Amino acid sequence: MIFAPYRLIEAIARIDGSAGWCAFIGSSSGVAGQFLPDPLPEEIWGADPRAILAGAVWPFNPAQVEDGDFRVSGQWPYASGCTHASYLLACSMVIENGAPRQGPTGAPEIRILWVPKEQAEILDTWDVMGLAVMTSSWRTRSSPRIIPSSSAPVSHVAATSRARSITTPS
Repeated sequence: MIFAPYRLIEAIARIDGSAGWCAFIGSSSGVAGQFLPDPLPEEIWGADPRAILAGAVWPFNPAQVEDGDFRVSGQWPYASGCTHASYLLACSMVIENGAPRQGPTGAPEIRILWVPKEQAEILDTWDVMGLAVMTSSWRTRSSPRIIPSSSAPVSHVAATSRARSITTPS
């Protein structure tokens, strides 16, 4: 049954809402893998089949173009599961020559970059009563360089998502 994993997550959440949320976030890593450009899935899960992705899509902190790579810096809030993640997702606006780089539609290029957790600092900024096991934000350490194959334009992720949702058998 296709929804069996969600039934398990629901059962965990009934016992402990925080654990249920973490189970959901961690288990979605495998689903996210289908949208990653090659060779990134092999880099992530080839080295560790139990790798977990976490991160945040907002704000679009800068990804400076530097010798063909991206140098990313900033802080991303609301990154559920970041303490247990292997890689952290960072949506970033590409900056080239001091200005936003234009994508194919003329809008600023937004990329999703995957930052190895070792290049990040986890911040304990979650100070609420519920979901006590969460650490909600992270920031980069000394602006790590991200090679282009460790990123994807948001348009690629959206197009891949639409294409796979159309061709996936029911």
